[in-house]
Amino acid sequence: MVPSNEYGDRVKRAKQLMEVEKHDLLVIYSDAWRISNVCYFTGFRSYDGIVPIYISLLLLPLSEEPILFVYFTLVPTAHRESQVANIRPLEEFSVCLRNLARKHQLKRVGIIGETIFPLSIHEIAKSALEGITLESSDIVARLKAVKSENEINLMRKAAKLTDEGLKAVAAAMGEGISEYELVAEANYAMSSKGPGGPCIDNMVQSGPNSEVLLKRPTERRIQRGDMVLIDLAARCRMYSSDVARGIVFSGTKEQKKIMEVAVLAFEEGLRSVRSGVRACDLYTSVQGVIKEAGYGDYFKESAGHGIGMDPEEEIPFITPENEMTVEAGMTFALKSAIMVPGQGGIRIEDVVVAREKEAELLTAFDHRLLLD
Repeated sequence: MVPSNEYGDRVKRAKQLMEVEKHDLLVIYSDAWRISNVCYFTGFRSYDGIVPIYISLLLLPLSEEPILFVYFTLVPTAHRESQVANIRPLEEFSVCLRNLARKHQLKRVGIIGETIFPLSIHEIAKSALEGITLESSDIVARLKAVKSENEINLMRKAAKLTDEGLKAVAAAMGEGISEYELVAEANYAMSSKGPGGPCIDNMVQSGPNSEVLLKRPTERRIQRGDMVLIDLAARCRMYSSDVARGIVFSGTKEQKKIMEVAVLAFEEGLRSVRSGVRACDLYTSVQGVIKEAGYGDYFKESAGHGIGMDPEEEIPFITPENEMTVEAGMTFALKSAIMVPGQGGIRIEDVVVAREKEAELLTAFDHRLLLD
């Protein structure tokens, strides 16, 4: 578990960055797609998929303690679970925002989660803060990116759950079983082995379905000659893991070569992970192996993304354009992928921690999965 004092330290560090960037207030938004923005400071997570219950907001004034806003039916639950003492129903958000603006003569307000803000909440904020500069801020994304050892320990537990999911899929794999059934096996394994469970629409993509980046499972049944792409994510006590593997089922030499190249590309990327490496250079280390093997046109995604409370977080994204430097303690899902029309697709993805001189791999399931 993350101790209470760590939540307080997060608030303190956020305020230090606010002073540097001259923000008088942060308006922090979370929903089912980005639980971490608010949960990072409070330990409280709203409920997925129910409008408007999934919404939570946090006001973080520079000179006061934070204020958490949740749907009114969740206020008692939030009092039990949250590390923040001041909890209000969402209906009071506008009034509270106006009062803070008057009390502290606010001049600059940072918006966290602006790209996923509902228009209605954005309009409330604009009206309550009329005449005050509102600007998108990445303060929280930067704080979330570097994990404490307490956070990394929870991510290790989440990683064990996804390994269990992969193990269940590999054990059940065979001719005639459907993608739906394989995902059900994975979800059950991950939910039954620890306090958590799936945190995305987990995927098994077989045959032609594996040739696209993302696709929900279908009723298609596994056939010999298929490449099968498996992508699973689980959450344990608020922290996530995200893994992907491919299985070649009685495949051709070409399909086995695609798997081997994808594994070698991932391994080259893993060797390059360390504090101080640029995200774009990590991408190049993965992409270079794939390109040299003749599959450069079939690697059409990033080589990784941040991960923590959410299965995909903002920092770091491992893309050819991103020149940001990876820091020790950053966690991300490193991946390679090759999708060839007529052959199938594979993704190798594991969660890593950047350390000073190398990567720590949190997930451990075998990368080379060949079934006859």
